[in-house]
Amino acid sequence: MRMWKLGAYVLALMAVACGGVTETETQTPETEGTLKLPLTATSADGRVFKLVGAAFEIMGPQQNILITDTSADTVSVPLAIGAYSIRLHSGWQLERANEPGQRLQAELISPNPLSFSIEKGATSQVRFLFKLQGEGSADVGIHVDSGGSISGDIQVQAASSDPRDGLLFDSLAGQTVPFTLSFETSTLSKSSDGYVRRLHVTTGPVTLQFGGMPSEALTSRVAPALNGTTAEFVLEATSAGRVRFMGLRLGMGTNGSPDRMFFFNLREQDVLESVLDSEGYPAAKPFQVNSFVSIEKPYSGSRVDGAGLFRVTPY
Repeated sequence: MRMWKLGAYVLALMAVACGGVTETETQTPETEGTLKLPLTATSADGRVFKLVGAAFEIMGPQQNILITDTSADTVSVPLAIGAYSIRLHSGWQLERANEPGQRLQAELISPNPLSFSIEKGATSQVRFLFKLQGEGSADVGIHVDSGGSISGDIQVQAASSDPRDGLLFDSLAGQTVPFTLSFETSTLSKSSDGYVRRLHVTTGPVTLQFGGMPSEALTSRVAPALNGTTAEFVLEATSAGRVRFMGLRLGMGTNGSPDRMFFFNLREQDVLESVLDSEGYPAAKPFQVNSFVSIEKPYSGSRVDGAGLFRVTPY
């Protein structure tokens, strides 16, 4: 068995939602918080990167806000407690602070819009993830992912909630939910039984993000429960040259009580346009798969089932 680590480097610009600090009827930790949007990031070697020309649209139950003045290093916006989405409009670019006007090649890999929530007495963290091209092994940004990602749109076909959980997932029925599952590192290994050649991918700590219609269940319960856990998936190549994705099961989360534990599952399916390496093993390259997905709360009847076309980058 051979093992190695591969990486693609990702810059994460952070949006932090903090509880309020005053004690008035109009702004308290029970009624209002603040969304903070840092627009700069510093690498380990001291290089500073800035998001330039950005415009954000915040959409929520009581407030819709368009932020166009992003010239400062940090933008702060007061928000009422609730579920929101934030969209980064086109026209942005990433630059090094000491080279203004020199655009870096970068790809936004987070769902856009990205969902977040302001909760009572809690601090929420939102990250727009950008993959930088041609940065080698430099540590760039506030956070570095040297792993890969799984992303796509979940077409929710059914959603049910156990009476003990209230209306946990009911609002998701019939919705389209974009998501990105990114992981900091990935360890790849090969194995074979003589007939089937396998590529094993073991992730580092994951970050699960949801977009689309704001959902407190997904952003305040599912994502926090699973963030920081790890996953493993396997690709199998047959003698006929077909490659099969053997599925992924993420969870159960350990960040809290049993009430905050969830599973996130992608089902086994054939890979579209499969690619083999020179030894006949599945290639460690991005691929697409049509798969079924489920999100479930263990020991209850609360569950989401859907399907979609998902892009998987193993490293």
